[in-house]
Amino acid sequence: MPLALPLFHLYGDPPDDQAFDFIHIETISSRSSVHDWTIRAHRHRNLFQILLIERGGGQMTVEASTLPFAAPAAILMPATVAHGFRFTPHETEGWVVSFTEDVTHGLGERSGEALARLRALAAEPVVPLAGAEAEPVA
Repeated sequence: MPLALPLFHLYGDPPDDQAFDFIHIETISSRSSVHDWTIRAHRHRNLFQILLIERGGGQMTVEASTLPFAAPAAILMPATVAHGFRFTPHETEGWVVSFTEDVTHGLGERSGEALARLRALAAEPVVPLAGAEAEPVA
């Protein structure tokens, strides 16, 4: 029988079913360095996460897949999706932005559109940013 994956609010913290209108930003190293640069497979019940990888890289697990990633990249992780990371020690740096999905309600009428777009982008969780050109605003 497979072991159930841990369910966290933020990695290492107990689930918080009362969390709403929650946004948290921290560096990758602040949490991963104390865990030997490894974030074991886990889930979040109600947090969408975006990791911005500025330096370094590593491997991530998403459900049953293992994917490499390298800076610069964004990683999009919807709520409830099993994921874990093995960062390149002392080299990988960037940001982890975590938010409850209700935060998008602040966008008003476009909130559903924004969340749907994020979820669609997360179908391929690693988004390379190298060579990305800013598109002109029409």
